[in-house]
Amino acid sequence: MPSIATLSDVPGIETDDEKLHQDIAARIAALQPEYEACTKQYLGRARQALEAARALPGDRQPEIEKISRIAHNFRDQGSSFGYDLITLVCDSLYTFIRHLPDATDDDLKVIDLHLGAVAMVLEKRIRGSGGQFADTLRDKLENMIAASRA
Repeated sequence: MPSIATLSDVPGIETDDEKLHQDIAARIAALQPEYEACTKQYLGRARQALEAARALPGDRQPEIEKISRIAHNFRDQGSSFGYDLITLVCDSLYTFIRHLPDATDDDLKVIDLHLGAVAMVLEKRIRGSGGQFADTLRDKLENMIAASRA
């Protein structure tokens, strides 16, 4: 019967709870630049898909699906790297896209606003919950979503 590896078997990880938390925090912090670069790269891909959707006269769903997958990944990763606001914005975007029967020009504007918000959070390196800025942004996103559905 094969043995089950434990954290104490992983080189460089201490099993003391406090030390373990410090080790994990240090490893996540070391990945921060890579996360930011990767997020910018995928944000570029989402913007390309948005532009492709704008150029399509008919079925935009394949391009919208690309944006949806990226938003889904962002919402799952942002908080792990201290970007709670990216998680919030991408959760809103993913939920919005998931409920779209077809993407209208107004819907594309809502998507664009979400992608712009993610870009701004990265550019300004807004970490944590975002405070008052997050509240204002959340209200703006919700109002724009409501207007697009009216």
